[in-house]
Amino acid sequence: MTSIQIVFESIFQWLDLFWIPLVLVLTAPKHWLKAIAFILCCVIGLRLQLELLDALGLPGGLFHMIDSSPYIRGLIVYGLVTALYLWLLRGSSRVDPFVVLAASLTIFAGAFILSSIILLL
Repeated sequence: MTSIQIVFESIFQWLDLFWIPLVLVLTAPKHWLKAIAFILCCVIGLRLQLELLDALGLPGGLFHMIDSSPYIRGLIVYGLVTALYLWLLRGSSRVDPFVVLAASLTIFAGAFILSSIILLL
C-alpha cells in the first residue's frame, strides 16, 4: 500500500468531519457550539453503529438488500441529515438557543433511527 493510498484511506474514514468548517460559514456564531456538537454526535453515532454491526456478526447489514458498505450508507444518511440541519440553522439566527438545542436533539434522534434502519438493509 502506497503512502498516497494510506492518506486517502485516512481522509475517507473521517470524511464526515469536513462538515465542521461549514458550520463556521453557514450558521450564526451563537449556534456554533450546538452545531459542532451535533456533527460530533453524528460522527460518533455512525462509528458506534458500525461497531455494533461488527460485534453482532453483521458487517454487511442484516438483510443485504443494498450492495454498498454500511459505512457509505451511514455517511450518506448522516450527510443528508447534517445538510438539512445546517440549512435549518441558517434560517434560525433569531431563534431562542433552547429551541435550537431541542431541535438538535430531535433531529439527531431521528437521524440515528433512520441510519439504523438503512444500515440494517
